[in-house]
Amino acid sequence: MAQFSFFRRKNLGLLLGAAALSVVCAAASLPPVETVALTRNSPNAKISSSIKLELQYAERILVPRGSELNVQVKDANGQTVFTRKSTTKHDAPPYVLDIPLRKTLSYPLKIEAGLVSRTGHRFSETLEINQSDLENPPLQVTMHME
Repeated sequence: MAQFSFFRRKNLGLLLGAAALSVVCAAASLPPVETVALTRNSPNAKISSSIKLELQYAERILVPRGSELNVQVKDANGQTVFTRKSTTKHDAPPYVLDIPLRKTLSYPLKIEAGLVSRTGHRFSETLEINQSDLENPPLQVTMHME
């Protein structure tokens, strides 16, 4: 019985050794892996397919829920690529918004944000962003009272 387990361990070691040798041989026959360095201007750089905005305003005032929030995005040619009109669901900023992007856009993009309070206060901001600005979301937009 003891002799059987000795041979069994010996065979297990041989099997593991053969398996390791076959993996090394297979890896040696593979073509080398190409490494691509990604930079900001590289066409392979991962850019988000949406803009995550955090909209807020600079003044210390509460805007009641149900106020009107308008966001419009235009490309460098002046074409509107996104428009959203919504009502606020809470009394204080930030208001978070995800804007889907097309793959082909001409930069810089122009973001126009506006908030009209039910009490009559108006806030707005216009912001130009480049493609590199999308690498570190969220993008913060601070609106000012008109």
